[in-house]
Amino acid sequence: MQLAIRAIILYFPLVFIYKAFGNPFDNYWINTYWFMVSINSILVFIGIRKACLQINLLHEETIKEYRDILLPVIAYWGVMAIIRVYLFFNIERHSEVINSAGKVTTGLVCIVIMFIYLTAKRWFKK
Repeated sequence: MQLAIRAIILYFPLVFIYKAFGNPFDNYWINTYWFMVSINSILVFIGIRKACLQINLLHEETIKEYRDILLPVIAYWGVMAIIRVYLFFNIERHSEVINSAGKVTTGLVCIVIMFIYLTAKRWFKK
């Protein structure tokens, strides 16, 4: 959990820097911003997943479900971080990613796959 707290503390100054100096359509700050959001989310959800084992207030089956859900969420943010690392080395593709709102993107596909996976896992547990 300390790792998650450190990640959150690191995240807010980066958001401040982005908000103060970044303009997603004129420079490359948005890629760095979303890369840090991805890394921060991974660390936070790993911390929450580990903390689930230490919570005694919840039923054991509920804790298992939370941990099962958090694993694909961590994987999703991992995919988002990988895409941002790819964009660090392919700057010309950056504008295509920014202008891809409202289209079928890797993030949307990942969310659909996660939904199908979690639904199937829940269905087969019954």
